Amino acid sequence: MKYLIHEDKMQELNDIIGNQGSPATSKVSDSFAALEVAIKTGTKAEAQAAFTAAVDANKLVGKAWENAQEWHDNRINEDQYEGDDGGKDPGGDLPAIPSNAIQMFRGGDGHLTTEDGKDITIHGKNYAAYVTGGKGASAPWQWFKADMNGNHVSLSCDGKKIAFVVGDTPTDPGEPYNANTAMHMPYKKGQIASFRIGEGGYSNDTMAIFSVN
Repeated sequence: MKYLIHEDKMQELNDIIGNQGSPATSKVSDSFAALEVAIKTGTKAEAQAAFTAAVDANKLVGKAWENAQEWHDNRINEDQYEGDDGGKDPGGDLPAIPSNAIQMFRGGDGHLTTEDGKDITIHGKNYAAYVTGGKGASAPWQWFKADMNGNHVSLSCDGKKIAFVVGDTPTDPGEPYNANTAMHMPYKKGQIASFRIGEGGYSNDTMAIFSVN
């Protein structure tokens, strides 16, 4: 069963992740305050214990917040609404192309273009394509390009490893090694972004989202 997140709740999460920072930082602050007191007035053993507690609290909070950010980013990169993929999903399990993305399709040479044959033409807009992953370098690779300069070009594929190479010609990117996201800085108009999707998740068939910003 697919549980969807209502738009206003997603906005609340955006505010928390983007503006408020970790909700548990006070625990870390308290631990370091205790460490400072122990160093000034306590014994070496007390100081060591306070130091250990402060480090553990920092690790715990940091890991928890890292997990929250990862979850949030994964939700951003998935369609939050039930949708129809236009009959392009052969197995019925692929996520729908997000409503805020332009779908691209793989040509015979691996060139991803829009349905009318265009490359990326909108700066900062999400583009998406159904892709097939696989073990190591066994999966097919594909490429896309844009007709504008950008600070960076990035690609994400939830739960998958990614191989990603940007250059002047289509290039086999090799074995996937990045986890979930890949990026190249800067991006020059007309450069080729080649990528391969690797292992991860429950199926080789999945969806990749990319953009030039």
